Amino acid sequence: MRNCVFLETKENKLSLNALAGALELFQDDAKTRLHFEPDINALRARVAGILAENALCAAGFSFFSSRFETFAENARLLRAEFGAKLKIIAGGPHATAMPESVLNAGADIACIGEGEETFPEILSAVFTDGNRDAVRGIAFIENGVFVKTPARAQVDIEKYPSIAKKYEKYGAVEISRGCPHGCKFCQTTRLFGPNIRHRSPRAIAEQLKIMRDVGFIDARLITSNAFAYGSPDGLRLNLPELENLLQAMKEATAPGGKIFFGSFPSEVRPEHVTRETVSLVKKYAANDNLIIGAQSGSERMLKLSNRHHTAAEIRQAVRITTEAGLKANLDFIFGLPGETPEDARLSINFIKEIAGPRVKIHAHTFMPLPGTPFANEKPNPSLRLYEKLIDELMGQGFLYGTWETQKAHARKLAARHNKS
Repeated sequence: MRNCVFLETKENKLSLNALAGALELFQDDAKTRLHFEPDINALRARVAGILAENALCAAGFSFFSSRFETFAENARLLRAEFGAKLKIIAGGPHATAMPESVLNAGADIACIGEGEETFPEILSAVFTDGNRDAVRGIAFIENGVFVKTPARAQVDIEKYPSIAKKYEKYGAVEISRGCPHGCKFCQTTRLFGPNIRHRSPRAIAEQLKIMRDVGFIDARLITSNAFAYGSPDGLRLNLPELENLLQAMKEATAPGGKIFFGSFPSEVRPEHVTRETVSLVKKYAANDNLIIGAQSGSERMLKLSNRHHTAAEIRQAVRITTEAGLKANLDFIFGLPGETPEDARLSINFIKEIAGPRVKIHAHTFMPLPGTPFANEKPNPSLRLYEKLIDELMGQGFLYGTWETQKAHARKLAARHNKS
């Protein structure tokens, strides 16, 4: 029996659900057993038990760049304890953008990009001494030389579920993948490409029915822009197909289930918040808010970041949302590269103008993410200009977020880029 033990966290749970679901579709699934552990000590104990039985074992890690140091420490511990008997597989945004760094930190194989088809092939190559060169979309070090195989074609997400029935891995269902906008601070377009791909309403409803039958009656969704569902390019709305999806979801979650659409983890873009899209949320969904990606109140910064919307469209989105009786939660990024004190003041004044009981600010600190156009940028000194605003709005209950933690991660990422 082959075994792969994953470190499962709040951040990677949904990705691991998809990998487990994909593995179930492959013929050799019966030869492989996945395990999911909540911390490194539990993972080490599981690996030790498997290896004690002379069974084959790999450890799997999927993580964001902010968790790279944690991965590196975990890999060091595992390598010291188990040596070459344990194979370490790394995937996720950081492994995709900087595969050589995870290999140098102790991984045997880095999965680059989408994993549904790559992951089962990696397991086959690892456990049968197969030809790693034949597996597309991976990287490894051979005889001291970094090897990166040709890129894999984009996955047809219609074929692969977001859940895994065998392993009882359930959660939010991905409805679309990819983003045409290419915001300079974001990894999504670099991970999944600029063309947007959609699961059909039928395939989404099937997954929701499976979850409903085992007690998960509410529906939450994964997408970079919920209102772009059904759009051929991610730019133009497709209201008929959007309603087809919501209707199919309503039927799949009945009786008693609730749909959460345009709220976490499926935010929306400001220019797609229209009276028509909001009315569909009111008609079909249970959420009392929309999460809207605003990012800045400065027109110059919106253009510089490649946002493809205006500050006026943010204002309009807020107005439409609140007039419909919903709350607006706005994502803003503080300290973007190139932000001047004047840009920061524009953002601060914009936020002061719109924040209130029905409009809350979800504050983020800019982090230089690998693979993005802003990857090598340092945290901007303009960040300090937001401190008074944060204190003021926090006290009023109009602002929330983990900007302090992100600020610490940003410093680490910038320091790492400076060394490389």
